[in-house]
Amino acid sequence: MIEVSRHSKSVFYEWLQGVNERKKRAVKLIGEDVAINAMNVILEYPHFGGTKGQQYMIYHRLGYIGRHAYQNLKKVIGRVLFQEVYRRDLLPKPTVYEHERPESICEIWAEDFTKVTVIGCTFPVALVIDVFNTKYLGYAVSEREDSDSLVREPVEMALAANNQRGPEKFLLKDNGIQYASTEHGDLLAKHEIISKSIPACKPYYNGTIECGNKDFKSVFYNTIAGYDLTRFKEVDFNNSDEKKKLLELVQKAVKEAVDVLNSEIPRPVLGGVTPDDVQYKIDKRSRKYNDEYIKKEQMKEKVERWSKSKWELAKDVIAFKGLSNKQMLIKHYYFQKNPLRRISKITAEVWTN
Repeated sequence: MIEVSRHSKSVFYEWLQGVNERKKRAVKLIGEDVAINAMNVILEYPHFGGTKGQQYMIYHRLGYIGRHAYQNLKKVIGRVLFQEVYRRDLLPKPTVYEHERPESICEIWAEDFTKVTVIGCTFPVALVIDVFNTKYLGYAVSEREDSDSLVREPVEMALAANNQRGPEKFLLKDNGIQYASTEHGDLLAKHEIISKSIPACKPYYNGTIECGNKDFKSVFYNTIAGYDLTRFKEVDFNNSDEKKKLLELVQKAVKEAVDVLNSEIPRPVLGGVTPDDVQYKIDKRSRKYNDEYIKKEQMKEKVERWSKSKWELAKDVIAFKGLSNKQMLIKHYYFQKNPLRRISKITAEVWTN
């Protein structure tokens, strides 16, 4: 009905009678010479998007190409550059991280901290959670992120709840300054707790505590909303006494939120399944869909044929340019996030020495 609503009633009735049948659109293909010109423009100006690249080619009489077709060729060039950069060993190899799942409770713990904001004041909250049953074992609230008690108290609470015994396998943490400190390492060593750190910039490897932080904040804000905060609205929090009173109220709300999450709200026992595992299944399903789509596209009638595939054309264009290692890496970074920051970093680390 949504599709039909875009057309007039007369056209709709003609379709019903079979008078005005919709014609199947032919597959739109661009010429090989236009594709080569587009690839050269992409290599020369990798920051151009589809619209700007299309306008550049029209202005310089390099042929007409659609915006989406330009973007598709840009993805091909980016992929070929990525393969070439790794073939030349211009980037360090990524570290492989084996994700371990617990088989029962108290095998793997995870710790992390989040932030909550109340009346314009931000308080960091540290949590320790059991990876198997997602139960909160410890928590702490502080005014400052660099407070030693912020990451010490949750571990001590978890130990108290487990008869002063740590996790059977290890404690999983990120690379935050609080968890990489000597004090925290001494605390874990004192209680003979083995700790493991997730890879840098990959929080989904510690997905259980990340999801736990999200659930905690949701319940916390619903809890604090039921408190009477009117007396704090006109308060100057530069006064430490007033902020201390607000901190006590936040601590009370944090305790209540944790109790609600541990007892009153039924939560699924994931058995250590993280968003990374879920993403793997999504990627697997996407690859299956892409394979089916490619087969359907191959069955369509071809309007014209290229002498080579788009991947081979892209490789020929890059080889014809004769890019040096430095140029190859700089071009490659333009297809990533924050390209200028990456280029300045690699220039400072590699080519200034």
